[in-house]
Amino acid sequence: LGTTPGMVIIKATNDLGAWSVAALKDDGKYAGLSLNLDSAASPLGVSGEFAGLYDTYIDVGKYSGQIAAVNVQGWTYVVYLFAHDDSDEGLIQCGSFTNDGTDVDLGWEPQFLLTKPYSTASGWYMHDSARGFDSSGSKNLMPNTQAKELTEEPAYTFYPTATGFHNPAGYFGNTVEVVYMAIRLPNTPE
Repeated sequence: LGTTPGMVIIKATNDLGAWSVAALKDDGKYAGLSLNLDSAASPLGVSGEFAGLYDTYIDVGKYSGQIAAVNVQGWTYVVYLFAHDDSDEGLIQCGSFTNDGTDVDLGWEPQFLLTKPYSTASGWYMHDSARGFDSSGSKNLMPNTQAKELTEEPAYTFYPTATGFHNPAGYFGNTVEVVYMAIRLPNTPE
């Protein structure tokens, strides 16, 4: 792999099953989540999806009869790996923040942002510059629902800044811990 992933998403392609997610938090640990559910996170490895993430491989758990199992003999899977590079030249950053109104500093402007509270039951939110990701009221999609695109109120919206993104206080409730994946805007000034 070359680097330890910041986020991993796995889904069975030939059978029913959840979208299993391992998301890096700022403490260096991972939250075990599901992209299609709004449930709170479990520690990595507890629910059986992932046994560990390393810079040369990912270790998936053993099949335990759960619908989110990622290691069933005879099944096929798609795996999406997202890097975490917090250097000035990095393209993707993963981590966590407290939803307290303090802007998140990435060192660059994002074009895509995926967020999910990991300590409470709440949905996933996807924001991107192609659909409207600004202070006037970002549009978002929720991959864990079938809901149509929503436009947020300007006072309660995530939006990019030149060095990261605005974190609106109270969006998920005060002091809620949130995981994120941000992808850099490609046309950055030199």
